[in-house]
Amino acid sequence: MTKPSHSADLTALGFGDDVDQVLRIANPNPTRQGCPSHDVLAALSRRERPIEDPAYEHLIECSPCYCEVRDMQRAHVTATRDQESGT
Repeated sequence: MTKPSHSADLTALGFGDDVDQVLRIANPNPTRQGCPSHDVLAALSRRERPIEDPAYEHLIECSPCYCEVRDMQRAHVTATRDQESGT
């Protein structure tokens, strides 16, 4: 059985879909008002926090935090894929 491609992994996470694109720009927060810490965002990116955590709601209200979490997820998918392929 072949492993899914890197782009398939990203597509499964919703990268590039319409909702992803909107959330990346819809809610600018230039002063990062009310943003969770980097550690909390990292935990969200790994889905280690309960879904009831208010920090998840913050992601849909703050494009910079949303982008930061999505960038961490993309980096994880890329690193995992590179590790599996031996590059």
